Amino acid sequence: MAPIKTTLARTVGKLLGVQKNTDLSLRGNVQTSRVPPPVPITATGGTKNTSVGDGYIYHVYEQTGVGSPNTDTFQITAGNDVVEVLVIGGGGGAGSMPSGSNPTAPTGRNGGNPGGGGGGAAVGPVGVLGPGSYPLTVGAGGKARGATSDGPPAYSPSDTFGTAGEAGGTSVFNGTIQATGGAGGPANASSPLPATRAAGGTGSGGTTNGTGGYGGHGVAPGSPGQGAGENGQNGTNAAGGGGGGNDEQDGGVGGNGTASLLGPYGAGGGGGGAKDNGGAPASGGAGGTGMFAGGRGGGNGSGAQNGSGPTPSRGLGGQGDNFPPGGTRGNNGGGGGCYGGGGGGLADMHNNGTKGVSGSGAGGLVVVRYAG
Repeated sequence: MAPIKTTLARTVGKLLGVQKNTDLSLRGNVQTSRVPPPVPITATGGTKNTSVGDGYIYHVYEQTGVGSPNTDTFQITAGNDVVEVLVIGGGGGAGSMPSGSNPTAPTGRNGGNPGGGGGGAAVGPVGVLGPGSYPLTVGAGGKARGATSDGPPAYSPSDTFGTAGEAGGTSVFNGTIQATGGAGGPANASSPLPATRAAGGTGSGGTTNGTGGYGGHGVAPGSPGQGAGENGQNGTNAAGGGGGGNDEQDGGVGGNGTASLLGPYGAGGGGGGAKDNGGAPASGGAGGTGMFAGGRGGGNGSGAQNGSGPTPSRGLGGQGDNFPPGGTRGNNGGGGGCYGGGGGGLADMHNNGTKGVSGSGAGGLVVVRYAG
């Protein structure tokens, strides 16, 4: 009669890593094998952070510059253990209405552009990894549109009136976990206004897969502008969407991002939309909160702001510091916050001297962590 194992004996066996396998080549004979215990990982790549204090080591990868994706690798040189990954897609840039410089056809008069969508996110374990090189890509933030000819070199050498914002890029680790970027804001707001929202990105392959907030719709041109600029949507375990630009009502507020998704790392808030206010003093909508906040939208006497966060990854506001001269009324969108926040929409291109620029989306993020 075979001996009966107690519950305690079975539990001890599991703790010691001993399990029984039937080897068919031995015709049913039972073998005992030992599962190798984890070995601390030694790795390189990205910016290595050992000071969080939670028992983990983090490797952080960002975009390399405004609108520039980052293709890189995570290198394990020794050890094997469970590895967890966070990916956030780039935020979408907001678009630009036509310039409306012709007084007989002021197509941009009193209108407001929709904001860009927030980047999606995904987080979770990607298995027990050992020595090797694991490819990854950080999606870039989408570039904004408008009077961009005098902007940073990454932007078009010509103005980009009447053009949708650039979509944020996809972030992916080793082909197993990814997050798409937010959609670029449309070139125009039109009726029905909700149809002109810019969708947020989505995550896949994680144990938690988040959806970025949509970019709020803007205002259809008219006299006055038709409708009210909408707030960006909050991200669901992801980044916030940008707020829509407005005419004489308050600019749309940026949506909030999820501040913490893997340790201290999370998604950013959307940039605020601009407010025209008929040329009277004004400031645009506030940026959304997150790991880093989105920038406030602009108005007369209150310039738009960049998104918060590390310089290479933050979304640029459309103010004259980035895109001189910035327009007589300063009706420019705020930049998205790190990471993945959508850009805010500009307002009233015609009455802003055809010099307005919307807010850009913030760059995406890839974070790799393992036990220290």
